[in-house]
Parts: sequence; structure tokens; C-alpha cells
Amino acid sequence: MPTIGAMTVATLASYLVGDLISGFASLPVQMVAGAFAFYAVYFPVRRWLVELRGT
Repeated sequence: MPTIGAMTVATLASYLVGDLISGFASLPVQMVAGAFAFYAVYFPVRRWLVELRGT
């Protein structure tokens, strides 16, 4: 379950970053920035959720 929660939060962060830069960045740039945002959020959130679960 921590993986699903982390993926949800990271996906929302990715969409948010893409939306914030959509006014001045091309689609490929938005996709790359979204991917970086996804991975920058996914791993810390997953680690936090695993620690919160206690396993």
C-alpha cells in the first residue's frame, strides 16, 4: 500500500509541475519536468509511508 500512496502523491505533483510550467514550456519540457518531479516526490513519500507503517 505505501507504493500506491506514493505513486498517487507523486502523480499529483507531476501534474502540478506540468501545469505550472505549461504557459512557457513546450510539451517535451513539461514531460521531462514532470518525470523529475515524480521521482523527486515518489521515493521520499514512499520511504515516509513505509516508516509510518512500521515495517
